[in-house]
Amino acid sequence: MLTILKEVTPRDIGILKKLKAVNVKLMDIKVNPLSEVIGKKISDLNFQKESLIIAIGRNDYIFFPSELDEIYTNDIIFLITSNKYEAFLKNFFGSACEQIDCI
Repeated sequence: MLTILKEVTPRDIGILKKLKAVNVKLMDIKVNPLSEVIGKKISDLNFQKESLIIAIGRNDYIFFPSELDEIYTNDIIFLITSNKYEAFLKNFFGSACEQIDCI
């Protein structure tokens, strides 16, 4: 189980509802062990401008990455994106990647 460093508040839930209303999606995607992004720095990833990695889950912890952090096998990538990029991002992190949850 991942350790979350902050409790969810009613304000947070309100923000998530607003994101959904404007076609913005909060996603968490588990990186496939065969993904081509493994070992790459976030700054070297070439994906949509309308997407933002906001956190990475690794080894039971969640942290806020910088552009210098690398992606590892089985990382859980938390990101915000436009609804239109959902399928692209699932494939980007590995064709067999597992979407854990989508709000």
